[in-house]
Amino acid sequence: MGRPQSFDRWVGHAIRARVAAVPGGTRVGRLAGDALAPAFQGLVAAMLMRPALRRNGTEALAAGVLAAGAARVARDRIARPRPGVRPEGGLPSRHAAAAVAITQVVSRRHPRLRPWLVLAAAAGLIGRVVTGDHDPADIAAGAALGWASDLVLLLATTNTFPGCKPSPGVVLGPTVMATDSGRTLRPRLTRFSLSKRARTCQEHHFLIERATSGAR
Repeated sequence: MGRPQSFDRWVGHAIRARVAAVPGGTRVGRLAGDALAPAFQGLVAAMLMRPALRRNGTEALAAGVLAAGAARVARDRIARPRPGVRPEGGLPSRHAAAAVAITQVVSRRHPRLRPWLVLAAAAGLIGRVVTGDHDPADIAAGAALGWASDLVLLLATTNTFPGCKPSPGVVLGPTVMATDSGRTLRPRLTRFSLSKRARTCQEHHFLIERATSGAR
């Protein structure tokens, strides 16, 4: 076992020991870990049932499924033992991948929900460490995979998004330019002067810019 992995195991053990020293701490951690998946699944289901939120709910569902599926393939190949008794591998965490992917998708269109989603995900993922399902590195790898899955899904829809065709040399963000039926849209045009299809196209590029701006 290499030094990074040994350190990760030590950190996970230290977290579990600290929580166990608090009366009822392990029980609360288990409840938080067990509630993580149902909470985010319930959020996506609620969004899908509301017409105004259905599009974002569909995006969140797709990102969550992609992230969880990729995490499962990776964990089965890596086969890193979990700290607890479960026999299957734990790196990366599927719960972390799906939770982060859904958080990214939902909070991009509803920024006010981001603190609450981050708090819920953090509490649940710490709970997964407390129960011995994962060590911190499993959570970190899953979170990174969730972020990447959301970004890949967002970028992959650029050329297939209805009515959206990026112009050559497009500059994203406040000066976004795109074409609607072959016509270049000038940044000076207001949102309300554009067709619905054009507005959707500009919005999509703006979301891509917001998602990638932190990586530069």
